[in-house]
Amino acid sequence: MNAHVAVQSGNVGEAYNQTRAGVEDALAKVQTLGPALDERDSSSYLNGLESDWNAASTAGKLDIWAKQFLISSVGNGNDAYIMYRKTGLPSNIQPNIEDGAAGTRNAGDFPTLMFYPSNYVSNNSNAQQRSSLTDRPFWMEGVSVDLK
Repeated sequence: MNAHVAVQSGNVGEAYNQTRAGVEDALAKVQTLGPALDERDSSSYLNGLESDWNAASTAGKLDIWAKQFLISSVGNGNDAYIMYRKTGLPSNIQPNIEDGAAGTRNAGDFPTLMFYPSNYVSNNSNAQQRSSLTDRPFWMEGVSVDLK
């Protein structure tokens, strides 16, 4: 997340350093989980990341950061969901593909909130159940994010 803030504040060098450090940490973690990655593969991946980063616009750098964040979040869906919900990045993510009405392929709107548990609403006289999964939380009001 530090890289995301750095890119948005114009500190592209720090953003790259933070992104690369995160990727290196993720690669080191992968090394502990199973057969070791070939050092050439890791170096090639990091070199490709650097060249893609240097060639990208600011929006492209944010996409690169978001993609690396999602890759490193395997097994941690909460952080990935929250990051996507807040930023809408990466911009080229594949939308959900589910059967919709009349055989169409439409997963519907992206949920930005979840319903409260029924026991919470039943036992708390001050609580009101949400009417829609697409209502925006207070901190997202006025934010333009195109969620798929």
